[in-house]
Amino acid sequence: MALSIFVILVVSTQMTQSSQQPTGVDGTADSNNDHRHCDSIPVSVAVLPWPPYVGNVSNDFQSKVIQQLRDEIIQRSLKNPITFRKTSSESELKKLFKANQTDIGFPLIGRYGSAPSEVIGDHPGLEFLVAPQTPSPGEVCMNTLRESWPLLALSLILSGMAGILIWLMEVIGNRKEFPRSFARGPWEGFWWAFISMTTVGYGDKCPRSVAGRCFAIIWIFAGLILVAVFMANVTTALTSVSIKPEYKLSETEVGVVSKSLEEELARNNNAEVKVFKNYDELMTAFRHQRIPGIVIDRYTAGVRLENETGPFRQHILQGKHFSLRNKYQLIANISSNFEKIINDECDDYNYEQILECIEEVMTKHLLERKIQ
Repeated sequence: MALSIFVILVVSTQMTQSSQQPTGVDGTADSNNDHRHCDSIPVSVAVLPWPPYVGNVSNDFQSKVIQQLRDEIIQRSLKNPITFRKTSSESELKKLFKANQTDIGFPLIGRYGSAPSEVIGDHPGLEFLVAPQTPSPGEVCMNTLRESWPLLALSLILSGMAGILIWLMEVIGNRKEFPRSFARGPWEGFWWAFISMTTVGYGDKCPRSVAGRCFAIIWIFAGLILVAVFMANVTTALTSVSIKPEYKLSETEVGVVSKSLEEELARNNNAEVKVFKNYDELMTAFRHQRIPGIVIDRYTAGVRLENETGPFRQHILQGKHFSLRNKYQLIANISSNFEKIINDECDDYNYEQILECIEEVMTKHLLERKIQ
C-alpha cells in the first residue's frame, strides 16, 4: 500500500513539472532564451580600407561603405552588437583570423580557412604599370650628338686629310682658289672637303685638274656614307621617343604591397621586387619615380590614378594585364572560431545574413564607382 502511494506521488510530481514548462506551437520547449543569447553575441568585423572596394582614397575609416553596412544590418533586424575594426593590410587581416581576434573580415582575396564565406565578385585582375622617364626630342638630339662623337671626330679628320690632298692636286693650276701658302691652302681645301661631304657645296671652290676632279668624285661618295651613318643614328634616336617599347615584368624592378597577391605574381614572374607596407607608400614611390614600375589591383589602380595630373599621369604606360577572373575571388569570410560558437550554441541562427549584407553593400558601392 505504501509503495503504491509513493509511485503515485512521483508520477504526479513529474506531470506538474512538465505542465509548468512553456511549449511552442508544435509542443516543443520554447528556445527564446537561445535566441536571446544568439542576438546578444557581439560580432567583431575587421575591415581593410581598400579603395574602391571599401571607401575612397580621401575618406577616413568611417566611410560610406561602413555607414551603408550599418544601415543594412539594422534594416534586417539583426540585433547583435557589431564593432568594426580597421586593418592596415591584408596580411594583418589574415593574422587576426589566425589568432581568432575577429569574427568576420572583408575584403579578402580567395578564401582563408575552411569557414563559410560570401563571394563579392570575381577578381578584376592585376596591372603591370610603368612610368618611364621619356626625354624630349631636344634632349634626345643632344644625347645622340654626345654618343656619336667618334663619328663626328672621324668626319673632321677625314675632311682635313681630304683638304690637304685636294690642295696638293690644285695648288699648281688653281692657285686662286687654293693658295700656295701652307697656312691658307690646306684650310681652303678643308672648307671644300667639308661642304662637299654633304653633297651641297657652295660653288666658290671647285677642282680644275683631272686628278682633282677624280678625287672629288671619290670624296663625295665617302661623304655620303659618313653623313648617312650619322643621320641614321639621329633618326633612330628620335623614332625611339615616339614608339612605345615593350616592357617585361621579368626585366623590370617593380613595387608591390607586402605579402599580397601582387607580390606573389611578381616573384613568380622573376621580377626584381621592392616591397612596401601599403598602397599609399607604393604610390608615393611610384609618383616620385623611385621605382620604374608597379604591380597593382586593376580597380585600385584606376581609383589611385584618377586624380593624378601633369607629366606623371601622361607617362604611365600599361606593361601587361594579368587576368585572374577564374582563379581568385573577392570574398567576405567568417572565422572558424565564430562559426563554431554559432553552430554549438545557436543551431538555427542565420549568421550568413551578415555576409549577405556585406556582399550587397560592396556590390552596390562598386557599381557606383563604375558609373562615376
